[in-house]
Amino acid sequence: ALRQLNLGAESALLVAVSGGADSVALLDALLQLRRYGQTPQTILAAHLNHQLRGEESDGDENFVRTLAAKLSVKVIAESIAVGARALA
Repeated sequence: ALRQLNLGAESALLVAVSGGADSVALLDALLQLRRYGQTPQTILAAHLNHQLRGEESDGDENFVRTLAAKLSVKVIAESIAVGARALA
């Protein structure tokens, strides 16, 4: 899929990271591919805290922020009370 996108080195990839095993593995795989020049140099992690599971949701956000810091990846995180918006 990355080859089909034909992204240049100046492009950036924004990876949605929930904190679950699948998205963390995806982020790791993309970072590994970056070492070999198979992805753009800029990879960013995006996380949305839906505030649906209280402290557990906050824990996911903190995990993603901590992981991104350890991997030297910029993280873009937002927190939105999705349940309250749905009721409005």
